[in-house]
Amino acid sequence: MARYYFHIRTGDQLVEDDEGVELPNVAAVQQEARNAAREMIAELVMGGEQIAAQRFEIVDESGDIVAVLPFGFMVLD
Repeated sequence: MARYYFHIRTGDQLVEDDEGVELPNVAAVQQEARNAAREMIAELVMGGEQIAAQRFEIVDESGDIVAVLPFGFMVLD
């Protein structure tokens, strides 16, 4: 299994995931992102914050971006 890091980008600001998570493939990465985003979206909405500008930038152990998933897309998925 490979380790993937789920960084969160809001505009020009990037909050890096220093721990990451081990997952078997990119399909599992995308499912993990959907689950995490749904939880985060619920908290943000309850706090009155906007989600439209936030997204996951998921990178592998080499630092290569494997997926970019906007939080707003997770609501529609």
